[in-house]
Amino acid sequence: MQTTIDNLQPVTKSLFRPNGAGKLDKLEHLTQAPPNKGLKSLNKRAKTKFLQAVWVKALVDLNSPLQKNYIDTLKCSCSIKQKGEKFTSRYCGHRWYLICNRIRTAKLINAYEKPLDKLIDKQFVTLTRPNVPGENLKAEIDYFYKWWRAMMRVSVKEGLNLSGIRKLEITYNHSRNDYHPHFHLIVEGKAGAKYILDKWLEANPTASPQAQDLRDCFSYKDLFKYVTKLTTKIQRGPNEFDYFNPEAIDHIFQTIKGARIYQGFGSVQKVKVSEDIETEQALEVKDAEGENVFRWAYNTWLNIKTNEPLTDWLPDEEIKKYRKRIIYTPPPV
Repeated sequence: MQTTIDNLQPVTKSLFRPNGAGKLDKLEHLTQAPPNKGLKSLNKRAKTKFLQAVWVKALVDLNSPLQKNYIDTLKCSCSIKQKGEKFTSRYCGHRWYLICNRIRTAKLINAYEKPLDKLIDKQFVTLTRPNVPGENLKAEIDYFYKWWRAMMRVSVKEGLNLSGIRKLEITYNHSRNDYHPHFHLIVEGKAGAKYILDKWLEANPTASPQAQDLRDCFSYKDLFKYVTKLTTKIQRGPNEFDYFNPEAIDHIFQTIKGARIYQGFGSVQKVKVSEDIETEQALEVKDAEGENVFRWAYNTWLNIKTNEPLTDWLPDEEIKKYRKRIIYTPPPV
């Protein structure tokens, strides 16, 4: 089954086009000049909201314990209030919603960037164990956290000063129908990174040494992107699909509800930042004037008085094909 809203028609007349009736004053130049940061952000959010609509609807249809949260996500940023250059909206803040996760990512990067930049010889470490079935996922995640706390206590007793950041990530294997929780770490120095890896392999004899990873870290921003991938690519002959399993994604988010995904340690431990985001967010669109309210309609937000679109983003053929490529039942092997 696939939930779809593709029978609706996209809004094509843009508020920011010079001939658009009821356009905001002083915005005519935006069609000749590169769009300002605020307008670019609105266009990006419109694209994301359009793309993820069918995924969220599929999660709502599960009748999960998180259903109220998924319904909250359907309403996320559906209304935007404008007061001059300031455009304000309310967001659900949930990790499964890409718009909110981007806001969270920016917040975490802003908080951790300076202390991570101060680390010398940054190393990227991945710690894994064999995949587990869904009924064992919570116990497996609990084990990861318990092991981490024990290892840090031992490192202190042994006179080590480990510094860095730890992140939990979970992936779903569609062909085996099991789950793969694992740690990604950024650690200061190869000696500290190797110490953590050796302690992990010592405590987990079933973990394959080849499945672990230790390498130089040149960029840490990808560490903050997501806690799980929402889709999995499946190749069947000449066809490629993006498989979205609502039940598996729901199970992951039920399991990690309230969990701390990121944790600094050592010198990075001093960073105090919540993984939650403010539900009300505002951005500025340069030279915008007036007071208006916009409501979401298929691919953009419409002025509730004039019916004028807020953005000029349109789903192109590539985006439409991508949406059609998303499936909820994997094709046979």
